Amino acid sequence: MSPKTVKRAVAAKKRRKSGLSGMLAELYLKEYDAQRRLGNNTCIFIKVGDQQRFLVLSDNPPEVQNHGRFFTVFMGASTSEIGEATDILGEIKGSINDVYSPQDFHSTVALYFLSRYLKGAVEEFWSQRALAVEFMIFDPVFEVLHTIKFNGDYESYAIGEVKDTFILLGAYNPKLRRELAKDLQACLDNADISKEKMKELRDKFCQKYNLQVSALFEPELIRVPASNVKVSAVPPDKEAS
Repeated sequence: MSPKTVKRAVAAKKRRKSGLSGMLAELYLKEYDAQRRLGNNTCIFIKVGDQQRFLVLSDNPPEVQNHGRFFTVFMGASTSEIGEATDILGEIKGSINDVYSPQDFHSTVALYFLSRYLKGAVEEFWSQRALAVEFMIFDPVFEVLHTIKFNGDYESYAIGEVKDTFILLGAYNPKLRRELAKDLQACLDNADISKEKMKELRDKFCQKYNLQVSALFEPELIRVPASNVKVSAVPPDKEAS
């Protein structure tokens, strides 16, 4: 191999290395930015015995959608990002209904495509930033809860096997996460996830972290026609007593 060829090979290797480093740096920056913006936004599922509740603490109103066989709870760093995620889900639903049937649009389909989209927003160059949205999919038909993070990572939980525990999304602020975990564990230890206790918990964190929006509801309340889904999402100091 001639010296000229060796020089070109070394230069090409340096360019590849530089390009790879740049892509990794961009990936890390996107993830850091999304975690920062979601720092004080959280969605919690908590269960004690047969009691189940969702609690959302956020800077923006959460989006709750009923799709008949399952429902979704979106929370995010901005209303526009929440809107983008729900629009994508609507497009997925429309495509499935056009090609197959409404019965084929189930929770695992939503999980798969939304996970792919969020993952792409982090890893691909077409997106300037990650979509700072995370959500839960509750499926009473198959008795499963799916959680999806902003980077597309997801977990699935069999509701019947979930005993006296809580599942937390968001809350990338370490201080908030530690305090939430401590108070939620106390609720589990005392077997108390009554509405009064959850409202007390909600008010505490909304006031301390200056969160403007909260929502507290039970999965059973979502089992109604989609047009009738109502979720209270108002500042706690303005909520009627």
